[in-house]
Amino acid sequence: MVMKKELPLISVIVPIYNSEKYLRKCIESIINQTYNHLEIILVNDGSKDASLLICKEFEKKDNRIIIIDLPNRGVSNARNQGTSIANGVYIQYIDSDDFVDNIYIETLFSTLQNKNVELAVCAIESFDIKGNKFDEWKVKENRLDFNNINKTLFLELIQKFLLFGPVNKLYKKEIITNNSIVFDTSLSYGEDLLFNLEYCKHIDSLAITDKIAYKYIHDNTESLSKKRYANKIALAKRIHYALLTLFKRLELTDNESMSILYYRLFDYYYNEVFVIINDNKLTFIKKHKEIKVLLREKELGRSYAFLKTEKYTAWIVFLMKNKCAFSFLSLDSILKKINN
Repeated sequence: MVMKKELPLISVIVPIYNSEKYLRKCIESIINQTYNHLEIILVNDGSKDASLLICKEFEKKDNRIIIIDLPNRGVSNARNQGTSIANGVYIQYIDSDDFVDNIYIETLFSTLQNKNVELAVCAIESFDIKGNKFDEWKVKENRLDFNNINKTLFLELIQKFLLFGPVNKLYKKEIITNNSIVFDTSLSYGEDLLFNLEYCKHIDSLAITDKIAYKYIHDNTESLSKKRYANKIALAKRIHYALLTLFKRLELTDNESMSILYYRLFDYYYNEVFVIINDNKLTFIKKHKEIKVLLREKELGRSYAFLKTEKYTAWIVFLMKNKCAFSFLSLDSILKKINN
């Protein structure tokens, strides 16, 4: 008699903070997976709503569930704590306000096994809070070898943000632990991309499936591009240089590749200028000073060489290139008066 080989244990880590609105659907989508050899680690990050009680309800019903109850220290710490106790051969992160198809884990595991890679990535669908689909990110099923890079595929993954977050992926735990890869708890933005870039340093290949199995719920009324927080541009530059290091490692320094990289960087500056302009807490003089400093940054200056201005409002790009902070604010004030 041939013994059926037992499937490896997969640890699913769910950071949770005030997620009672979506949490039940999220957990149910995990416990109903076709791949059932799971360890489900629910990390409550100091929730003030009923999230912890919901976790305990499910814990009574499913012995695969482990609860970690922490004081609120942020999503990065929650993910790190979950990873530190995980017993699985593979690690997976799912956000508590999202949900997944019942074939989600099986799809990623099969992709990783069949393609013989160290990271599996699936497509993502995005929904609004009413359940209406409004976007999707996917590429054709393929394998990406870092030692023999497919430029077209790599750039498509970058442009469609499929390498950026920790969700929609299956990682090998030994690569994370052996290389001490963690989510940086000091960062409020970009820590997930930096985690992935660090992981990619230590692997030879990844595989993508075009099956859309991860469902992202867009319930953010104030997007990051419109939000002010400390050191945003410093973080944007850190992410830029981390990506630049990867591009250089892959020998993708041609104009097309650099254009994609520097477009992303320019977008940060472009959005930040308007965040400053629309910040009602700042005086005109303070706005002028902050924009002036921003427009003088060397990284922004480098981005102009790769810019196709038709994507942006021409007069805005002209004023940015010429560092016209005062004119920027004056014209914006005039346009607002005309529109009102």
